Amino acid sequence: MVMKDSKCSKPLSADNSHLRSLLLFAKSNTGVGVGTIGRVSRQRTLDLACVCEKFKLLRVLDIIGIKTSSSTIPIEIGSLIHLRYLRVRSTNIRELPKSIGKLDKLLTLDYWDVSAHNNEIKVPNVLWKLERLRHLFLPGDLTSNTMEDLKLDSLKDLQTLWGVKGGNWMLKEMEKLSSTLTKLCIQGISSLEQLEAVFNSPVIKTNDNLYALALDWYGLYSFSLVPCLDMLSSKDKLKKLKLMGRAPDKSIPLKFPSSLRKLELHFTQLEKQGTMDALGKLPNLQFLGLAKDSYLGNEWICRENAFPKLEELKLSNLPKLKIWEMKMGTMSCLKKLSITSCASLERLPKELKSTSTLEILEIARMPTDFNSRLRKVKAWDKTSVGGEDFHIVQHIPNIGIRDSCTPLLF
Repeated sequence: MVMKDSKCSKPLSADNSHLRSLLLFAKSNTGVGVGTIGRVSRQRTLDLACVCEKFKLLRVLDIIGIKTSSSTIPIEIGSLIHLRYLRVRSTNIRELPKSIGKLDKLLTLDYWDVSAHNNEIKVPNVLWKLERLRHLFLPGDLTSNTMEDLKLDSLKDLQTLWGVKGGNWMLKEMEKLSSTLTKLCIQGISSLEQLEAVFNSPVIKTNDNLYALALDWYGLYSFSLVPCLDMLSSKDKLKKLKLMGRAPDKSIPLKFPSSLRKLELHFTQLEKQGTMDALGKLPNLQFLGLAKDSYLGNEWICRENAFPKLEELKLSNLPKLKIWEMKMGTMSCLKKLSITSCASLERLPKELKSTSTLEILEIARMPTDFNSRLRKVKAWDKTSVGGEDFHIVQHIPNIGIRDSCTPLLF
């Protein structure tokens, strides 16, 4: 284990009781700090109770990749009454103590990236006591009791609510969420009523400061979300949007806010070319991810000068996409293109040959014929011969093509 002052990055001893900031992270045998549960499990455990007792003046405590014997944070955490920032990530810590409610100066509680290993994560019903809290990150594997007791109406200065799990708490608490909220992520929304509570809440209906929104309602099938999603088109400060769930556009194309810089769609089952055209007209979009049946059309035609600022495009698990065409001037700023598991896609658009900004092309789990057309291979006389479509990509500095069971090679 390594204990470091986050300002000077030097190893510490217990004599440094005056510390204001402390970073705790696991260290591998190679001397590199690790942040994943798989590697942390091989590390020694750390007595966090001792840390809390020795460094009572802490304002910042950052715990990354630490393993504890009890899989909890000790009750002694409540003695750190000056704490403003607490982050617990990539750990085996599955439970927070009630004493965390004593940290009334806390501004940020980041407990998002936690692996439960099939055990639910427990957070006591004391978060409402942290009235100064501005940023709250929670994991999606919280126990049902935690979700039912979740109360956030006292957090008037809350700006970030990220990773919280959907549940019936939303029916009574969404309308009470702070109007100062700018970042919202809710996972596992399991009913139409819960989803409607989100869109009818002040966070979306009247809040004009929303910056980032991520919603996961995967598993709901029997309704159309077009009217609800159209509410977002007027949010002129919304920069990042991630939607995971059915939002079929069978009647009218979907609308998106022109302010978007990053858009990720999963399971949306879009079909209309009109919706895809609307995406291409977004003037500020820099990242677009279409994944897991987000688009069900077998043809995607990018109109002239579409996606004027797009720098990264990711296409994955779009089994019906067969033809992809780009008109003149499309994606003129594209730097990175990734295509994964789009089994029906016949070939890359020939217009990519004119995209001089493209620096990285990653191809993974695509049919052998598709890959072969892009590769440069040795002929029988030891000369290099490009595949049928190699001329389209030969100007790209970094090309990685990975077959089903091989590593990505550049």
